[in-house]
Amino acid sequence: MSYQPFSQAASQVNLAQICHLSTCQNNPLIRLPSDPSAVILSPTASAIWVNALWSLCLVISLSCFLFASLLQHWIRRYLHIVQRPRSPQHRVRIRELMAQGIDKHYLLWVAAALPSLFHVSVFLFLAGLLVSLSSTMPAVFMVISTCVGVCALLYLAFSLSPILHSDSPYYTP
Repeated sequence: MSYQPFSQAASQVNLAQICHLSTCQNNPLIRLPSDPSAVILSPTASAIWVNALWSLCLVISLSCFLFASLLQHWIRRYLHIVQRPRSPQHRVRIRELMAQGIDKHYLLWVAAALPSLFHVSVFLFLAGLLVSLSSTMPAVFMVISTCVGVCALLYLAFSLSPILHSDSPYYTP
């Protein structure tokens, strides 16, 4: 089954078909609208938020994967260039040229940004999960939100630890 985007016309046709089926079964417990085509279906605010958060999470995660694979390719290229058998003077010049290019084009900043983007992606996914559960399953929402809260506090502690203690081994990007 393929994904079909939400459309007003398709929803109204589906509602009309459901109403027709339930009328055919003569079920007295189901109340039917007098005019099924007049019922307007629209997604809830939480459904819109969940879709937005999870779509953004997906885009950021895929971008992280793309940039990580590019970074790996760039590192292999760098190693291939600087490790060719050459005279020591020539090798030093090439290493210096490559080091200047790395600094000039902020390669270290790009490499340092990837874990941060991935962390943002995880937080967006968890936010979407909490929004989804809050409107559909309140009991499960309480359990999951407690777990997410504990993880968020640990993350915050790991982030603040190097600021508060210079000998802390913990670090977050």
